[in-house]
Amino acid sequence: MTHEYRVELRDISGALKNRIEHESTQISWRYDRIGGCGPFQIQTSLAFDSSIQVTADWDVRIYIQNPETSDFDLWYRGFVEDVERKLAAKEQLNIRGTGYVGQIDRVLITQTFSVTEVASIVADVMVAVASKTSITFDGPNDVTVTGVTAQTIEFKATPAGQAINQLAELTGTREWGIDRTSAFFFHTRRDGSATDLTSADKLIYSQQQAIDSITTRDRFREVINAVTVEGGKNSSDVTIVTESVNSGSQIVFGRREKRVGDSALVNSADTTALGDAIVAELNIPRQETTFRVNMDRNLTLVESEANAGSGEVTRVIGLLKATSAVLYGQKVYGSFKYNGLRFFNLVKADYVIGRQGQFVTVNAGEAGQTAEGFAAKVAGEINAVRQRGL
Repeated sequence: MTHEYRVELRDISGALKNRIEHESTQISWRYDRIGGCGPFQIQTSLAFDSSIQVTADWDVRIYIQNPETSDFDLWYRGFVEDVERKLAAKEQLNIRGTGYVGQIDRVLITQTFSVTEVASIVADVMVAVASKTSITFDGPNDVTVTGVTAQTIEFKATPAGQAINQLAELTGTREWGIDRTSAFFFHTRRDGSATDLTSADKLIYSQQQAIDSITTRDRFREVINAVTVEGGKNSSDVTIVTESVNSGSQIVFGRREKRVGDSALVNSADTTALGDAIVAELNIPRQETTFRVNMDRNLTLVESEANAGSGEVTRVIGLLKATSAVLYGQKVYGSFKYNGLRFFNLVKADYVIGRQGQFVTVNAGEAGQTAEGFAAKVAGEINAVRQRGL
């Protein structure tokens, strides 16, 4: 079934100005693990000289009807950056923009932090951002304590988004951005641990052909296992330089080097922490998978919120897994043989609603992998799948 949806245009005060779902020919938007609600585009059949007016920073909200409750649930929120009017045989008015993460860099940060937990620095930055943009910030509930203390970090007219990203890289394994309610979040990524798999996994099933296709790829060329970080100058006017390595990865893939500069870091402990975080993220091949899900058959908001277990709702994305009832040795018309051995972290989800239907294409990377286990896992995975089907 094709699900009913609504597209609202609101002014910067939040007042509803127009609904344009009936004039829309295609709607698309993206959700990113780093950044939250991403770019959107709405193509309409509105006339070149349509009376519907749209202007900068107007609020765009996309709702889809919940088949169980009949309510229209909010799936996306962003703001207008571009309006295109096309005069031709078929006139068009197209609206483009992005999620509220696009407003973060409007604010510049000039401040020095010493011996401060990263979460506290993030909170200070976001207090400044929330006071000058349409982004909301709820303090401690929106930021997870990292356990990482920055010894000295200096921001000099640094765009706030860049500052947040530097702090996320310094910590490692962060998800941050602006969600569909325009609220900021900075939380720990699911890592594939036993706790995550029992409490936060989100399964996408293919039994009713909800998944049209699955594509997987191992990207070996992007392995990095030796990182040199060049920071700023310390109080003695000496440039801080440190190196982080992963010897296990080097045994498997050879030495692969990268040099990173971050002048905001003026302490060797901080440059080392950044190098360690980068090596931890890149010391194994990037394993990617792409699911194309037909939402007409499986209405799934991929980045739906997961309960943190303490009664506090966070915006951490649950792990993804594609499964099938079809095993090796079985044949079912119109289905494919994939038994979902891997769990994945979302990288991005691209949603499309148009005349051809409603789809989401999910790009993800494998969760909880290590360099030492990579070779053995690849070698044994195909055999494991086939054994299940015997």
